[in-house]
Amino acid sequence: MTPHRVRVLMASTVHRWNDVRIYYKEALSLATVADIHLVAVQDPDQGEVPNGVITVELLSSRGRRQGKGSSVLLRFRRLGQVLNIVLRRKYDVFHFHDPELIPVGWFAKLRGKKVVYDMHEDAFTMLLARTWLSRPLAWLMGFALRAIERVSLLIFDIFILAAKSLAPSFKSSKCRLVLNYPIFNHVPPPNRRKDSEALKLVYAGALTMARGAADMLEAVSALRRAGKNVTLDLFGMTSESGLDERIKLACEDSWVTYHGWLPMTQLLRELPDYHVGLSPVHDYPNYRHALLTKVLDYLAAGLPIVASRLPGTTEILAGAECAVFYQTGNVSELQAAISVLLDEEKRFSLANNGRKVIYQYRWESQAEELINIYREVLN
Repeated sequence: MTPHRVRVLMASTVHRWNDVRIYYKEALSLATVADIHLVAVQDPDQGEVPNGVITVELLSSRGRRQGKGSSVLLRFRRLGQVLNIVLRRKYDVFHFHDPELIPVGWFAKLRGKKVVYDMHEDAFTMLLARTWLSRPLAWLMGFALRAIERVSLLIFDIFILAAKSLAPSFKSSKCRLVLNYPIFNHVPPPNRRKDSEALKLVYAGALTMARGAADMLEAVSALRRAGKNVTLDLFGMTSESGLDERIKLACEDSWVTYHGWLPMTQLLRELPDYHVGLSPVHDYPNYRHALLTKVLDYLAAGLPIVASRLPGTTEILAGAECAVFYQTGNVSELQAAISVLLDEEKRFSLANNGRKVIYQYRWESQAEELINIYREVLN
């Protein structure tokens, strides 16, 4: 009798089903050796799920306003849906992506299943960065979550860490790195500016104050007042009401274009049309040593980069001479860094240097590591 293929139940109550890491990287990679059933949030901007090797079961996105996080009530409703699936569905491995699903993982272990917790970010430092939480409450919740994670590390089979910055907090043979390297086949040549064409800046990622969205608007506005022909395109979701209004006003003046969120395949087709990629993230604990995937996506698109000087970013880019760095949160320095890349030869030099670096960071290496982890877990 031929043994059945490994059945993986992958779940998220927070992320859309077509999240880059979850669907395009991990699920599609694992589908080469296993049957994947993905349970994740419906994407209101992409109604149809493609027919393919992965079965996708959608959780409702109703109640999720454009650019706003899911309500607590809706997230708990989704958690109940995932728990019901975990208790009733046939599968061999439960692979989940959100800290709120840790208790669901416990139930999967009670059923005798293998459990993989895929940790995208450090939830402890994220709680400390929440401005709407009082400091004592944030610390209390953070320590409680860390204790739950420590206990779960004894129970679950593997913790997958998406960034090296998570490793110091999770030192165990059960903790393995699967980094968020980009998917690409080749790096296009830099996009040369036509006569009188604006320098086209692009930002791809969540649009928040902590990620430098307001800094970009201020810097580009100042450059235009100084007579520089510069535009800014934004790809991502806004999640702060005051920022929404600022982006809307800038769009009305025609020097900012807001595209909203795009699926990864579409975004990667768009990026090579620009001249410079921006990464103006502020110095918060959760970002300080993180591998910012937008930086690698820009390099894979053949773009030079203007980036805030964070240890995680400079570790990758500083020796490669493919970026202009500025002091984190300093709008004047951001403006000056962008001005440097108005020089076409400087821009081309940085872009070509980036082409030499990016091939070290291809997703294929991480896909191989992910599959090896599964083989070890199942053996």
